[in-house]
Amino acid sequence: MRRLFAVVFALCAVVPLAPGTSVSPVSAEDAAEKAAKEIADARERANRAADAYFAAESRLDGLALEIQALEAEVAALEAQVGALSERVQQIAINRLTRSNSSASPLLNGFASPEEQMQLAALSAVVNDTSDEDFDNFEVMSSDLADKRDALDSAERRTQQERANADSLLKAAEQEVEHLKEVEAGRLRDEAVRQA
Repeated sequence: MRRLFAVVFALCAVVPLAPGTSVSPVSAEDAAEKAAKEIADARERANRAADAYFAAESRLDGLALEIQALEAEVAALEAQVGALSERVQQIAINRLTRSNSSASPLLNGFASPEEQMQLAALSAVVNDTSDEDFDNFEVMSSDLADKRDALDSAERRTQQERANADSLLKAAEQEVEHLKEVEAGRLRDEAVRQA
């Protein structure tokens, strides 16, 4: 792209806006003015096309940064969800294996009523903590799904923007080629007038 910019800049510097020397005062001035206007118009179109391409590249850079940030967030959430998933599974297993063990004196070891109350209180604390873990797991799983959706959306926008940038680059290159053709035609006309 720098090459395209250099070519446009070089052509802008080489192409004079003022008409050249003329052989016939009226027709040469008209031809020179027409050529100068056509060159100026072609230069303007080439500059607009190059500006549009640079803007698209800038948007692509922004999307790349957004994707990097989203990928980092997704990786962090995946690690947290993985750790919570293991805890939730262990809690579920513990709840299943300990369900209603305090109701039967055979299973609770004939503990005193005070010990049974302490055991029930500790079980309530554990259950409250595990309920919080279940809630956190659900929230983080939802956040992870949202971040994955955002990442997919950013990747789709990047593909669309890449296609747009490619078409803008082609348009800019075509405008530069047209500018070269116009300048070559002006130089041929100038050589014919001077001959």
